[in-house]
Amino acid sequence: MRNITSECPHDEFCGGCVYQGLEYRKQLEIKEGEVHSLFSKEGISPDIFDRIEGCPEECIYEYRNKMEFTFGDMVKDGPLCLGMHRRGRFMSIVTVDQCQLVDEDFNKILFYTLSFCIEKGYKKYHKKNHTGLLRNLIIRQGKRTKELLVNIVTSTDTEFDRNGWAEGLKDLRLNNEIVGIMQTLNDNKADAVICDELILIDGRDYYYEEILGLRFQVHEFAFFQTNVEVIERLYHDAIGLIDDDAIGLIDDLEGKEVFDLYCGTGTISQVMALRAKHVLGVEIVPESVESAVKNAKLNNLSNCDFVCGDVFQILEKTDLKPEKINMKSEKINPKADNINPESKKTDFRLEKRGLKPDVIVVDPPRVGMSTDAVNKIASYGVKQLVYISCNPKTLVKNLVQFESLGYEVKYVKPYDNFPFTRHVEVITLLSKLDSKRHISVEFPIDEVDLTSAESKATYEQIKNYVLEKYGFKVSTLYIAQVKRKHGLDVREHYNISKNENQKVFQCPIEKEEAIMDALRHFKMI
Repeated sequence: MRNITSECPHDEFCGGCVYQGLEYRKQLEIKEGEVHSLFSKEGISPDIFDRIEGCPEECIYEYRNKMEFTFGDMVKDGPLCLGMHRRGRFMSIVTVDQCQLVDEDFNKILFYTLSFCIEKGYKKYHKKNHTGLLRNLIIRQGKRTKELLVNIVTSTDTEFDRNGWAEGLKDLRLNNEIVGIMQTLNDNKADAVICDELILIDGRDYYYEEILGLRFQVHEFAFFQTNVEVIERLYHDAIGLIDDDAIGLIDDLEGKEVFDLYCGTGTISQVMALRAKHVLGVEIVPESVESAVKNAKLNNLSNCDFVCGDVFQILEKTDLKPEKINMKSEKINPKADNINPESKKTDFRLEKRGLKPDVIVVDPPRVGMSTDAVNKIASYGVKQLVYISCNPKTLVKNLVQFESLGYEVKYVKPYDNFPFTRHVEVITLLSKLDSKRHISVEFPIDEVDLTSAESKATYEQIKNYVLEKYGFKVSTLYIAQVKRKHGLDVREHYNISKNENQKVFQCPIEKEEAIMDALRHFKMI
């Protein structure tokens, strides 16, 4: 890693990093505050709101394992540029050949590619009139394996000298090894990387990465977490695999069926498979599913299968046939132990196959989950549901839906996967309310024996009283804090973090007064 001591030279124009020049501790404070504000705005009060987990000091810079650069110009009809969108001017591109968020090899490859294209006289792709050749440069890196993939995205407007470009790449003096060089043909009018055809110029179209002792093959177009160091810690905390410092949100996975929805290349699926009875991963991107199947075989894991398709549609399927279920067409690995490929007419309903989940983990894209998906997931009634999100705004929207379906938000913790940017990852534990223990009964209050204080009202009754009278929600944690103030017995909080620095938010004065009113109403004080 190079020694980065100065401010980013691109900060004046580049729109990639909004927190450049801001002390990292302050960045964490801002992000933690923004997440907490979103939860408060929606009236979601988790029992535990843990402190944000930042990047290790040595990983604040050069943490990104993937960059998607864009060809364009900084001023209209100006010199060719390759880099990021200009701040406040989406149509303008700033060359970022000294970016501090990526390995130095990324900058060398970018500079060489730009110079090569300028020398050849190639033109940028015009987003309005859809002419020109050059669209994007994508670089991916295995942080632990030091492998690189390089992919130039072009239209078919002009012939591109792919072999000449590739030979120059191979002559660069790099710290990592380029294991694959590709050209993606994209004539789609949308401003996005869409693969009409992938041309493998040299090497292979995937790289390897390692997480928590497992090895993963990552295809060029497969999703993989951007920051390996922090996501490893997140998985560590979710499952508690490594040491006693892990939070361990999920109870013991031994003997349990787990659904990992929006599973990508199956990283957390396979981490959980080290302990679980069986893991079913669902992912809509075929390349990711293909990688997941290969990775399970690579890691000698026979207790996980992967399904390709929309989460809601897959969970709703009742007529899937084994011959249709494969990683490239419809849906699951036909070689899996729990599938009999010879049973052509066998009913493939998940529950009939014993695939009814005990635990569900979801890690959806930034848009979050559809209402149909939330409803279907909630219908399984699992006691523990872990929601990993890269967009707190859509996360809280989904959490409101889950709460209306009988789930409580028990634990929340942000993780800073993306220093110097606005983005933040959040992990949330939801717990299903036990209907056998939470029964709403209406009866005249004057007929109740009011001699035993702790028998007067449950936590849920107090929450409902406050919501109906004051119009806002209060958490179990806040109720417990107020009860403790008045010497009332309180129950143990579920899965309290072992982190000594955890942040436990104190009950705001207006909510304390509302809870006090409820306690008086139920004659508990």
